[in-house]
Amino acid sequence: MNYFTSKTAEQLTLVSISHAREGKAGELKKACLDLIEKTRQEEGAISYHLYEDREDPCQFIFHEIWANEELWKKHTQSEHLQAFRARRDELTDRKPVLQRWERSEAPNPVIVPDSLVLFAYNRNKGNTEKEWQKILEDLIAPTLAEKGALHYELHVSKDDPKDFMFHETWQTVEDWNAHMAAPHLISLVGILDQYTENGITVIKTKPID
Repeated sequence: MNYFTSKTAEQLTLVSISHAREGKAGELKKACLDLIEKTRQEEGAISYHLYEDREDPCQFIFHEIWANEELWKKHTQSEHLQAFRARRDELTDRKPVLQRWERSEAPNPVIVPDSLVLFAYNRNKGNTEKEWQKILEDLIAPTLAEKGALHYELHVSKDDPKDFMFHETWQTVEDWNAHMAAPHLISLVGILDQYTENGITVIKTKPID
């Protein structure tokens, strides 16, 4: 299967990470939630979901899919996003992170209460990014066949093709633990040192909306 096409190249997927100041997590969460309904009604908004870090309750992550970059840029000028940005310094304790990705062909992300949603990052080393991308693509089909795998898509950075990320949804933590013991994952772990700079970094989250 060809996971990356002219359609995926045109779309823009964003991961936006905000971290609340001490005592401001509740206010930041509400401010993020207030963006959702209006943003989902905008032209070009394919998917727009908010997640909370399971290990750091001050960290909130948006995963956004836009039909193209032009419509996302139009979104950045919207009244509701400008109002959110006007409060950002008051609510957050560090510069927000904005990552630009091309995502593999896949259904839109699913929101299931109490599911485990992962953002799993790695960076290729050497000049083997195309070979490494194919290895990562080959994980998709067997992983989606596993028990509890609700969603699993590969992302390639639009700014640096050596950066990769899997966006994954698992029914339970136990399902993900079983996935980590699957033969295709064990094989991947065995070649991480060969293909990546620092292995895999995982952010574990839970869906909010």
